[in-house]
Amino acid sequence: MPGIMLERSGIVKNFFRPRKEMLFYTPAPKFALRTGEGKPLTIVLGLRCRDGLVLCADQLMSIQGSHKYYEEKISLIDGQGWCIAFGYAGSPLTSKALQKSIEPKLLSLKDEDVNAQNIRIIVDEALGRMFSKKQYGKFDQLLVAVSGKAEPPELFELRPPQRNLLPAENFTCLGVGESPLIRYLGSSVYSRDIDTDLGTNVGIYLVAKAIEFIEYCGGKTNVLVLRSEGVSEWLADSDIAEQRAWMNFYEKEYLLKIIESKQPEY
Repeated sequence: MPGIMLERSGIVKNFFRPRKEMLFYTPAPKFALRTGEGKPLTIVLGLRCRDGLVLCADQLMSIQGSHKYYEEKISLIDGQGWCIAFGYAGSPLTSKALQKSIEPKLLSLKDEDVNAQNIRIIVDEALGRMFSKKQYGKFDQLLVAVSGKAEPPELFELRPPQRNLLPAENFTCLGVGESPLIRYLGSSVYSRDIDTDLGTNVGIYLVAKAIEFIEYCGGKTNVLVLRSEGVSEWLADSDIAEQRAWMNFYEKEYLLKIIESKQPEY
């Protein structure tokens, strides 16, 4: 990873530091970047951090040639000392049907059986039934985050044509948000070594850029943090909006400094 993140340079620390004051965010005009054929019209991010996982997503649901509406794309099932979170890109019916299918079995698990491997098996069995009945959408993508007992949280993904969960990358992006823009920005501000506090700011920033510049991404941003022992935390809308406003302010300031900078003379 670039040294700028690992060394916590002044620019990065200021840019991603939580702020108490509030600025008003004025969105820039949106440009319709080309989106990949067959990709769900959304952005869902999963970030591994040194103390947990961060899931982020926009809320805009787009039916091409028809209409748009808003819906949360991250959901959570809470147990005793464990939890499982879903982030979907594609049809909400697929994710809801999957959760409805597995929830009774998850809640019936004994404490000693609650771990990422067993939960993954339960999800894979449910996915197998859905695929056999052709209930899983052709382009639907899924992130599954699991926090069990006595183990760090695990992150899995499913993308067509695969039919079962696979371990996700440290930086995983679903939907049309999976783009050169988000990959480039992510490579500059994300590292596996960051904590979830900084990870939430990275997620907020990247989803904001997708909303700003990628067609079919929009609405509010949802952010969920998972830590060990089933600990989960939703970020408040007001905190997300505040952080986004400060990032927008500092981004312009630091970009201008980069343009105005001159190569030092030796």
